[in-house]
Amino acid sequence: MRTSVRHFAVSTGLVALVVTGSAVASMPSVANARPAAASFDGASFDPPTQTLTSTTHKKLRVNFFASIDQNGLGSGFSQAAGFTITRKGVPETHDWTFPMKKAFTFSTKTDKGSIKTKSQLSPYATVNLTFAPNGKKHTSTCGKYKTIRVPVKVKGSLTFDTRSGKHGWGKVHASHLSGKTVIYYETGDQTTCNPGGFTLECGSGISWNASHSIGTTDGDVAFSGSIDTVKGKTVKTFYASRTTTLSKPKGSTRGDTTYVTKSNSTLTIDKANDATLVVKGTGPVTGSVTMASPAAGSASPPQACGKGKHEVFTNWQVTYTNGKSPLAVHEQIEGTYKLPNMGTSDYTNDIDKTVVS
Repeated sequence: MRTSVRHFAVSTGLVALVVTGSAVASMPSVANARPAAASFDGASFDPPTQTLTSTTHKKLRVNFFASIDQNGLGSGFSQAAGFTITRKGVPETHDWTFPMKKAFTFSTKTDKGSIKTKSQLSPYATVNLTFAPNGKKHTSTCGKYKTIRVPVKVKGSLTFDTRSGKHGWGKVHASHLSGKTVIYYETGDQTTCNPGGFTLECGSGISWNASHSIGTTDGDVAFSGSIDTVKGKTVKTFYASRTTTLSKPKGSTRGDTTYVTKSNSTLTIDKANDATLVVKGTGPVTGSVTMASPAAGSASPPQACGKGKHEVFTNWQVTYTNGKSPLAVHEQIEGTYKLPNMGTSDYTNDIDKTVVS
């Protein structure tokens, strides 16, 4: 089971750690732990955003995370680390994810731990952080399930290089990080905790998706968007993503995304229930595309939501045809990307409409 990630409001330079487990009150250090039945599940380390000035004089917003995940019963744990880099006012995000070995340690006996990557994240990053208890534990109980909250103090340093060229976003370094935050870890049988039933919330609107796999090393590209009504106003969004496998460290990836909150998109549904969506570029997005269904949409049976209401989903499988200038995303680093023309059977290209009654 993957570890859940919680965000905590802590001052700049501080970090937050979440540890989850089940069915044992005293868990071993997880650096080389082998899971027994219903034992420690894993941990995730998720600091709040830091704003740092890079070597190319860019103010970058930096998030670092690290995780330990159980591979499977009796098969040990895997570790990963990553960085998310953004700039204020720039609608693009870049994420780097790296595998690690024995870099992340934490003991539920002493509540001490560290993340020391050494050269494992080269040529991109180095991380050297330690944490130790700094106050009394607090335990919350739900059935046989317990969540333990441990105040900790943190210190260390981290460095990250975007490797985006001479005029790119540059390299950041944060030395002498220190502060206070909390560690959470969990034990017991989570299925015994039932705080209440879940009711699906109602939501109406339109969404669309188009994607293409370029290749294992070159990356996958996906475009999507939505047309919703919020407080009586129409809100149109556009989201683009690209995933690329890096040459080193082995097993590492980079994700590039752009999110536009005022997309230029128009959906038309004719009397035959055929759908046509036209998306035109705005901001860092240029060109245009037309997504059209060769057949009528398919409606789902009504699904209960809210208090006595129902949702009905209508789906159209569509073609993807670029305009004279293809719909393309231009980012400040890592270059431009776009999708090719595609038919309904090429990849997952569709339009969905949800109506609440």
